[in-house]
Amino acid sequence: MVYFTSFLGLIVTAGLLTQSTAHPGEHHDALSVRQEIAKRTTHAKHIARGLNNCAGNERYHTLQARASERRLQKAQNLRRKRGLPADSK
Repeated sequence: MVYFTSFLGLIVTAGLLTQSTAHPGEHHDALSVRQEIAKRTTHAKHIARGLNNCAGNERYHTLQARASERRLQKAQNLRRKRGLPADSK
């Protein structure tokens, strides 16, 4: 019983030490959380603006059409290679 208690104490101590040293120097006070949220919000706004500018671009539509055609050709080649019907329906 003594060995079991010592072993259990060792396991608990090791678990507590790993929890306390998992992220040294990382603090989650209210100010740092607010700053992190502000950074993420700003980043999300920039990303949304960039995506909106890109979606209306002719080059974007050309690139998407080429990618779609390339995926279709790849799927048809794989179907033919495996002896499956060419029509996916």
